[in-house]
Amino acid sequence: MKRAKVSSSLRVFFWGLKLFLLRHKAKFFSILFLVFGFWFLVFYQHFIKKPTRTAVFKIGFVAQVNLPSDLPKAVSEILSSGLTNLTPEGEATASLALKWEQDSEGKEFTFILKPSLFWTDKKSLISSDLKFDIPDVSVSFPSADKITFRLKNPFSPFPVLVSQPVFKNNSFVGTGPCLVNSVERKQEVVNRLLVSCPQQNSLLEIRFYPNEEDGLLALNLGEIKALFGVRKLRDKLAWSNFNFYQKKCCDCFVAVFYNLRDSFLAGKNVRQALTLAIPKEEFANRALGPISFCSWAYNKNLKEYEFNLEEAGALLEETQLPSELKLWTTPAYLDLAQRIATSWEKLGFKVVVETKTSKEVNQKNFQALLIGQEISFDPDQYSLWHSTQETNITGLKSPKIDKYLEDGRETFDKEKRKEIYQDFQKYLVEECPAAFLYYPVEYILISKKIDSPTLRQIFKISE
Repeated sequence: MKRAKVSSSLRVFFWGLKLFLLRHKAKFFSILFLVFGFWFLVFYQHFIKKPTRTAVFKIGFVAQVNLPSDLPKAVSEILSSGLTNLTPEGEATASLALKWEQDSEGKEFTFILKPSLFWTDKKSLISSDLKFDIPDVSVSFPSADKITFRLKNPFSPFPVLVSQPVFKNNSFVGTGPCLVNSVERKQEVVNRLLVSCPQQNSLLEIRFYPNEEDGLLALNLGEIKALFGVRKLRDKLAWSNFNFYQKKCCDCFVAVFYNLRDSFLAGKNVRQALTLAIPKEEFANRALGPISFCSWAYNKNLKEYEFNLEEAGALLEETQLPSELKLWTTPAYLDLAQRIATSWEKLGFKVVVETKTSKEVNQKNFQALLIGQEISFDPDQYSLWHSTQETNITGLKSPKIDKYLEDGRETFDKEKRKEIYQDFQKYLVEECPAAFLYYPVEYILISKKIDSPTLRQIFKISE
């Protein structure tokens, strides 16, 4: 009796199922397909598909790093952003700041942050997290998304000034896209950063070397597979297993600075003669003046001081020549200094070349000084040439140049600023407080074994 009831129930169930399938066949098979599809994907991901391997790049930079602010630009830009960003011509655009406002006098700037910003430690970024230590500038935080700077004097380049990438509490925590996993130090100096770049599924082991010689040795020994920041590369053939990339430096020029406090160099004709007596045909990226060739205010129509010993000699005809002139330089420019000295000696006096440390160079008791000078993308060069500035190493005192520099930083109309700096460059080059020589080229060496679009994309390297 019980078996008959079970048998009857089963028949009813199967007839019901058959009827359901006939009526809802399409829906049933769709659900079945989705269920099996889901489990197949789970199985494929865990048991069949090979996981994507993280690319590891061992990279070196010629730099000495103690704080995040010391990082080479190429590294700091992958770790964080500034309130603003700079165009290739050096103009400020929005970055962490959505926009900014300034008062009518140009003494107060308020930056409004973009919504939903985060540090790479996944903590929300608010305005008071941002620390700025700028002389003669007070900082306040009206709200979590606003930061206000109050200046003593109008300063039109201020939005450019805050383009430097920011870091949290002087740590290496930035805003991305890459993030620092670990920091290795020797005493106060950073030796190594381990950096992950999730978007490129890459891990960077970045090492820092105090000079090019140490960096090239590490590259040769295989400690690193790429080296950034090489300015002087004697023998390219020795590096046949590496690809070379060149980058023109927009933020530096090389020049011979003259000390106008020196009795011999105080005369403009002397400075012009020495500048004419420097052979310049070897310089591929000639610098005619002090402003970056990348800048929107660059003036390419300047006096060129092409090599001319005859004209140089004529300028010195009525000048009492010294028995000796000292040319200081740093080890990086020693070869060039010796070539300049050889040429200057043809004017009738002895030239002594001396290599100095950076600390000695800053003592201002030089006669002529061959160095590389860092410059801003903005044309403001008040600190380099204004007569009131301690950093005006030449001792130039020119009311006209002072006026150009003052007007340039207090003018907010771009076209008017451009006119001011075009005139400033012409007049400064005529005064010749320095012989502007060239813009350096920076080499990047990457082993052919690791060179890839991924690595070039991370560091924005153009082929």
